[in-house]
Amino acid sequence: MSDKNVIFIIGCGQLGSRHLQAVSSLVNVSEIHVFDSFPESLELGKKRILEINDLNPKIEFHWHQSFQEGPKSADLCILATQAPGRLELVRKISRHFNISNYLLEKVVTQNVADYESLIELQNEKNFQCWVNCKTRTYQVHRSIKAKLEPNSPIKFSRISGNHGLGTNGVHGVDLFQFYTNEQNIYSVGNRIDQKTYTSKRGGGLVDLTGTLFGATPRGDDFILSMAPDHTIGDYVSIHSSVGRFIIDDQYGNLIENSERTNWENKIFPIEENIAVSQLSKYFANDILQNGVCNLPTLKECFISHKFIFDSLLPHFKNLHDEKLDYCPVT
Repeated sequence: MSDKNVIFIIGCGQLGSRHLQAVSSLVNVSEIHVFDSFPESLELGKKRILEINDLNPKIEFHWHQSFQEGPKSADLCILATQAPGRLELVRKISRHFNISNYLLEKVVTQNVADYESLIELQNEKNFQCWVNCKTRTYQVHRSIKAKLEPNSPIKFSRISGNHGLGTNGVHGVDLFQFYTNEQNIYSVGNRIDQKTYTSKRGGGLVDLTGTLFGATPRGDDFILSMAPDHTIGDYVSIHSSVGRFIIDDQYGNLIENSERTNWENKIFPIEENIAVSQLSKYFANDILQNGVCNLPTLKECFISHKFIFDSLLPHFKNLHDEKLDYCPVT
């Protein structure tokens, strides 16, 4: 394992600066180069570094407003910009630098065509790439999956308030894919609220609420639903032949009814730090040290993105702009 790894952070806003905090403690990193065209974002990054208690004092930090600056290669590039223009941005980075590994924020792109082109670019440039659909990496989900019968279908639901059916729906479908390992997830209907919601991230971005229904050829079913009138946290349920498992984000509890609990409802507290500034530390370290991590790869995450794009684009066209050929989410 090298202790001279170089990391790029592209985009140092609220999210990018949290990724920066995460990697600033890694002992196997020698340089971190932060790129953002806005000086105030770079200043935010400098402020965030001062907030952490486990900073690696040997890391050299470099701050750039242009890709004309910085070294010619990096071991890991964390891309924390918004989804619009993502494909062209990765192409631009690939022209300027030799990147071994990428970690991309979801939503990766805004339509299927751009996503497929990004996979083609990955094949051409021969880099590894993961997507920060981090929910599947939570210990509670990995623990539940380990208890399920691998070939037995499940009934899955994820219900919450208005957190964006496009933006956060990708997380829900990816979590379902994690539990089932199915490559073919298809729609069996939907009910979308007849209104769009302006994203707090601006830039002409909007989102939807409503309910999506999906299934797999082996018999798995899922419901993904977001209400329009509140922002209560997720309520995830997994029903299988070996038990029922409910994760209540609002109260931080797992409710389990299985052989382990003598088929009685038992409540277990979920005690896990899922902050970006914590989890990205593990992801980056695993990538640099082992060339793998628990996040979905770019190709694996195509399944959830395609389901969301195919399901929601007709509604964005109907409710927002009939000329759209992409989902205006990030």
